[in-house]
Amino acid sequence: MKYSGWVLALALGAPGFLPAQDRRDEQFYYPGSFNWSFLKMYPEGARLFNAFDYGHAVLYERLLTEPAAELDAALEKEYRFLTTDLLIRPPKFGVPEEAIEPTYAKLAWQAKQMFDWAHLLHRQIYDIYSDERVEVEAKEALIEKVTDYYLTRKDVAFTDVPKSMALMDDQYFSQVFRKSQPKFNGLIWAYHWLQVGLYEPLIAGTTPAAKKAGVKATLARFWSMLEAPPSRFPRMMPMTATIAPTFSARHPRAAVIFDNLHMMHDIISDVLAADTISRDRKRAVIYEQLAEFRDGTRNVMSMDEWKNMGEMMGGIGAMGGPATGLLTPAAAPTGGAMDHAAMGHGNPAKDSAAAKPAMPPGMSHPPPTKDSAAALAHTEHSPTASGPAAPPTAGHDVSRMPAAAPAAVPTDTMDAHEHAGAPAGVDSGRVTVPDDSAAAAATGLVPMHAWHPFMVHLPLVALVLAVFFDILAAWRSAARWRDAASLLWWVGLVGAVAAVATGLVAYNRVDHSDSAHEVMTLHRNLALASSAVLIACAAWRWRRPFSRTAAALGVVGAIGLATVGYLGGEMVYRHALGIPTEVLKQVRTERVGYGEQEMKPATSSADTTADSTKAPAQKPHTHAPGKEHDD
Repeated sequence: MKYSGWVLALALGAPGFLPAQDRRDEQFYYPGSFNWSFLKMYPEGARLFNAFDYGHAVLYERLLTEPAAELDAALEKEYRFLTTDLLIRPPKFGVPEEAIEPTYAKLAWQAKQMFDWAHLLHRQIYDIYSDERVEVEAKEALIEKVTDYYLTRKDVAFTDVPKSMALMDDQYFSQVFRKSQPKFNGLIWAYHWLQVGLYEPLIAGTTPAAKKAGVKATLARFWSMLEAPPSRFPRMMPMTATIAPTFSARHPRAAVIFDNLHMMHDIISDVLAADTISRDRKRAVIYEQLAEFRDGTRNVMSMDEWKNMGEMMGGIGAMGGPATGLLTPAAAPTGGAMDHAAMGHGNPAKDSAAAKPAMPPGMSHPPPTKDSAAALAHTEHSPTASGPAAPPTAGHDVSRMPAAAPAAVPTDTMDAHEHAGAPAGVDSGRVTVPDDSAAAAATGLVPMHAWHPFMVHLPLVALVLAVFFDILAAWRSAARWRDAASLLWWVGLVGAVAAVATGLVAYNRVDHSDSAHEVMTLHRNLALASSAVLIACAAWRWRRPFSRTAAALGVVGAIGLATVGYLGGEMVYRHALGIPTEVLKQVRTERVGYGEQEMKPATSSADTTADSTKAPAQKPHTHAPGKEHDD
């Protein structure tokens, strides 16, 4: 036994005893007072990126560890968690990805380091643009400095020379993930669309208010992609020069780095998903690809080719649409394949110095179309630059418009709402949150959020009556009134616990607008405060029977409770809270007499706030005063 420690030490030090482990070098932000400005100024965007990091990490872990027979179900579960929970309530701080992807991190720590280093560059550029203390000219110079700083780490930096798209699309394992998991792949591309697209409103905005409005609009367009997946997701990998043309023109090196980063994300997904690559070879293949993307001397294309690549891949419509300005029609697939060799940037299977298995013939992109989308138009451009409008819906809700032909909607008409730390709505002011109505309908159960109206009335009446009886008891020192009040206090407080619990569920689940959210928040806060006052009153009266002070405190709580009830009525009768949007549309058509097909969106920034053109679809349902319905 006395030699066991030496034996273990020698064994651990022996070459080949353990799998090769990577050095875990730390990476740090370029120093500056601008750091963390993006989180401070735009938390709804910064926190989303924390959720994106989790999404990438959990995807790689599932692809690597789940058995093939269980992979689809596992990824569907993760997709639902991401889109109905985590993205809506994203983490306030960055997640430790190695805790989410422990197996993958051990397999390919170098890949994680390269991604982290590039994501750090992303965030520092957001920070620079978000810091209003830095002058515009100084911002541009500072971005170049942080890009220089990024490139000093040759061991983990993606090259700033554009790599051939054939590396992503024409290797023997290429496109496996996007073909087998189109919905999850579309979500990843939507991530990448937002990551580069958010630079545009930060550049275009000339005031803090304009920047905030632009960021909200861009976030709203991201949220609209998540409806009816995967039809509204990008169909091609978003290219930075296409989605963020202003940023790319000012900082082409950073833009190229981000495209190379996003290509590498796709490549690793394909390697992990490909059954043609055995588990014991995946690390070696991933590391070959990482080395390729650090090398700017082979399998590259010219800057002109890179700038035009978006159009060759189907245009901005195929990549999710513009991040700012007018929406443009999506490209309609017409067939055809992209020939990378014909564009002059070669085939990596032939050009690479590293030996790689031969590619099967016939690998191609999803069908692209050239010249299929209008050029990006900013808000100051004429609305006629956009494509034809899609069938519009109530409130100019862009999230409901088909991706194939979005309407021309100027940026300043769009808005997003921050709910529980994340903008979970779309640009019409409607806030979309997880809704369990469909699941409840399928099971015959009452939706979770619908229990609150059922629970509120009994405690409301019981507590108000309890306070009233306590006043009588204190005034007359009558035990019978106090006994009656005691029973009502028990009923009211127990009911209040149920009402508050179901109310908090409804607060996080029910469909609502921006204006309704303010009333909801006041309703919730006042309910919690009134409940606390009434609990204190109940405790006081139990210790001191017939206390007039306790009775007075109860009056304060009862007034608060009555106000809570009034606000509840406001939410239902003024803001239609709890009524599904589709039902509201139907009721509006029946009651007001306007059909959705007659509502036209505004066509210029001058009249975007005006009412839409409306033509009666049917006579409004009315009856003479004092008369009841006769149908």
